[in-house]
Amino acid sequence: GFDYTITGHAYKCTDCPDQPNIPDFDNYTVTTLAGQTGESGSTNGNIHNAKFNKPIGIAVGPSGSIYIGDSKNHLIRKIDSSGNVTTFAGSGSPGSANGNGTSASFDTPYGITVDSSENVYVADNVNNLVRKIDSLGNVTTLAGSGSSGFNNGPGNTANFNEPIGITIDSQGNVLVADFQNHLIILY
Repeated sequence: GFDYTITGHAYKCTDCPDQPNIPDFDNYTVTTLAGQTGESGSTNGNIHNAKFNKPIGIAVGPSGSIYIGDSKNHLIRKIDSSGNVTTFAGSGSPGSANGNGTSASFDTPYGITVDSSENVYVADNVNNLVRKIDSLGNVTTLAGSGSSGFNNGPGNTANFNEPIGITIDSQGNVLVADFQNHLIILY
């Protein structure tokens, strides 16, 4: 079967049990959704005019909005259903401040995931933190002390060493790929 993005681009499911696997991909086209080839920046606006600087994490929320960890801009960007790119959270300067929207800061956000309530979770790589952004743009630290290392424990006593990937399971547990510790953390 096919799945469609907010812009109408189709993605083929190659291992769907109800569809035969069709190895002929000559009729499929890869297209740029947003950004400008070879040009970095932090310009917001229409998907064709927007710029990113080393986008790494990407996730689609239940509303169809696309969230991007724009790592070298230290921003969380959002593409809405109309094709507009905006800064959802982050000041653009490295930091670890909690706050609303652009008053918060990140340092090299990598992994991104979105839950069923449109809360965004971020593996804030250099800060060694797991951050949560609610649907109104309020950024809080969910887990991590900010110091690199390893320590299991409650939220702000846990330590990570470069969290890089993040997802949420069907029970709402947050799973984090803790890169330098070579671990998968369950929170």
